[in-house]
Amino acid sequence: MMQVLIYRSRITEGPVLWDVTGPKLGPAYLALFRYFRDDMKFYQDLTNPKDFDSAPAISALFNTMKQLFDKASVGDAVAAKQLLQLRRQHCFEYEQEWHLQDVREP
Repeated sequence: MMQVLIYRSRITEGPVLWDVTGPKLGPAYLALFRYFRDDMKFYQDLTNPKDFDSAPAISALFNTMKQLFDKASVGDAVAAKQLLQLRRQHCFEYEQEWHLQDVREP
C-alpha cells in the first residue's frame, strides 16, 4: 500500500499525483505549493500585497499567510503544508481540491 497526495481541478486535464509514502510527504507538500505558486498562480495576493484588504482581521490573516509563503518559498515543507491548509480553510482557492489517499501498488 502506498499513499499519494492528489490535486484535482476543473482547470487541469486530470489529477496531479505525488507519492507521499514514507518520508516523502514533506517534499510532496512543497511540490504542491510550487505547483500552485508557479503553474496555477494562486499566490498573487501574497506576491502583490497592495491588492489585499487592509481590514485588521484580514491584515492579520494576510501577514500569517505571507510569513508562511516566504518560508515555503525557500523550502520549508511545514510552512508549505500550513499555508495550503490555511488557504483551503479560508476558501482562497475554490479550485484547491487536494487530499491524501491510500492506493494499492501496481
